[in-house]
Amino acid sequence: TDSDIQSNLEAGGIGRSGRVRVDARAVFLFTNPNSERAAQIQTLVRQAQNGNPAGVGDAGNVTINAPATVRILGRNASGKISAIFSTINNGVVGEGGNVTINTRSLHVRHGGSVNADNFGTGAAGTIQINTRGIWLDNDGVITARSRSGLGGDIFLN
Repeated sequence: TDSDIQSNLEAGGIGRSGRVRVDARAVFLFTNPNSERAAQIQTLVRQAQNGNPAGVGDAGNVTINAPATVRILGRNASGKISAIFSTINNGVVGEGGNVTINTRSLHVRHGGSVNADNFGTGAAGTIQINTRGIWLDNDGVITARSRSGLGGDIFLN
C-alpha cells in the first residue's frame, strides 16, 4: 500500500532514466484513499523545479512479469493514483519509455492507470500487454499520449 519503485532523471539532469523490471508471481498496487502517497512503479524525466531546469533525456522502460496477476487499484483524496508508467513531464525534451506487462490477468480499477505518456517534446512510449484477461472499470485507464510528438501504440494480446 502506498509504496513505489522509481527510476527517474531528476530536474537539471541530462541522460536517461533507468529501466525498471519486476519479476514476481503477482503485483498489487493499492492506494489508500486517506493517504498522501500513491502506490506506483515508474520511470520518468522530471520537469523544472526548485530552481533547476527540466531534465533532458529519455524515460526508461518498465517491464512487469507477474504470471498470476497484476492489480492496480485506487486514488487518494488529492488525486494521486495507483499506476505503472513511463512519463516525460512538462517542459522536458525526450522520448517516452515503453511499458510491458506480462500476466494472466490485469485489473486496472478505481482510478488506477497504465501510461506511456509524453507531456514535453517528443514521442510517447508503447504499451504492450500480454494477458488472458483485462478488467478496466471505475475510472481505470490505459494511455499512450503525446503533447507534441507521436502518440504511442497500445497492444493488447
